[in-house]
Amino acid sequence: MRHYREYVALPANDLLQLHNLVDNEPRRSHTSRGYFILPVTLHPTVQPAARTEQPNRFIAWATVCIAFSTLLSFTITLVDFGLLATSGSPPRTSTIRTVGRRRPNQYMNLDRILAGTNLTIFNPIFNFPSVTLQILNSDSHRRMHEDGKGRPTKFGTVYPDDRHVLVSYETSTIVQFRHLDYRMEQCMLHFQVPQPIQFFDPKANITEGSHVEVWILDAPTELSRYIPGSMEFAPTRKSLLTTFRFSSIAHTQFGMFFCPSGGFTMLELTCTIGTMPCHVDFWQDQRAKPQGGLYITQYASSDQS
Repeated sequence: MRHYREYVALPANDLLQLHNLVDNEPRRSHTSRGYFILPVTLHPTVQPAARTEQPNRFIAWATVCIAFSTLLSFTITLVDFGLLATSGSPPRTSTIRTVGRRRPNQYMNLDRILAGTNLTIFNPIFNFPSVTLQILNSDSHRRMHEDGKGRPTKFGTVYPDDRHVLVSYETSTIVQFRHLDYRMEQCMLHFQVPQPIQFFDPKANITEGSHVEVWILDAPTELSRYIPGSMEFAPTRKSLLTTFRFSSIAHTQFGMFFCPSGGFTMLELTCTIGTMPCHVDFWQDQRAKPQGGLYITQYASSDQS
C-alpha cells in the first residue's frame, strides 16, 4: 500500500515529542516564529480510486448470484415437467380437462391422494353461464356479438351482470359454463322463467311451446375477451344434447351429463327447424332471487374410483 507524505508544524519547545511522529528524518526547515516543519508519514492512506472498488465488487457478485438463481429455477422447472411427463399413468381426464389448456389444473394429484376413500356428498352447485353471445342464423361465418345493458358514466362504461338469451328463427344464443369445484361432475341443465323483482326486470317474452335444440359445441378454447379471437366466431356443432320445450310457467330440465371439473361446456340454443312458433327472449341475473333463467346444477360424482 502506498504512503503519502504530509507535513506538520510544531513549536520548537516540543522537540522531545517529535520522535513519536518523525520517521528518523532530519528537520526540513525552521520558521522565524520558532516552529519546525517536519515530515509525517500517515499509516495507512487509501488511494481515492480504491474507495470505489468495494461497491463495484458487490454489484458484480450480486449479478452473478441472480444469474445463478435464475438458471437454477429454470433447470428445476424443466426437471419437474420431465417427471410429470414420464411418471406412471396419467391422471383422470375428468379432473385435468380444460379447454385450450389455458388454465392450470388446480386439482393435480387429488385423485391419487383420495384413492380408496369415500368422498362426502355435497349439496348441488347452481351454476349460471358466465358468457352469453348471439349469432345470426343467416351468417355462414357464425360471427358472435353480445347484447349488453352497458351505459356510459363519468367513470367509463358500466356493464351490469345481466345476460341476454334470445332464440328465434333469426337468432341463436351461445352460452358457456365453467364447471366449479372438485368432482362435481354430474350436471343437469335447467330453464325456469326468471321473475321480475324490485331492481331487476327480465323482460321475458316466451312463446308457449317453443321447441329449442341444445347443441354441444366443439370449442378449441374457452370464450374470453382476454384470449384474442376467441369471441369472434362460434365453434361448430359437435352433438345434440337435448331439445327443450320452453314454457312460461313450467320448469324444464335435462340431465345428467358429464361436466369435467375445471372444464367448460359451451352450448348453442337454436330453434328446431319446421316447428312453429319459436321465440324465447329474456334477461337473467344470477344474483336475483328466486333464481331463474338458464343454468346448470352440479352434483357430486358417484364414481369415486
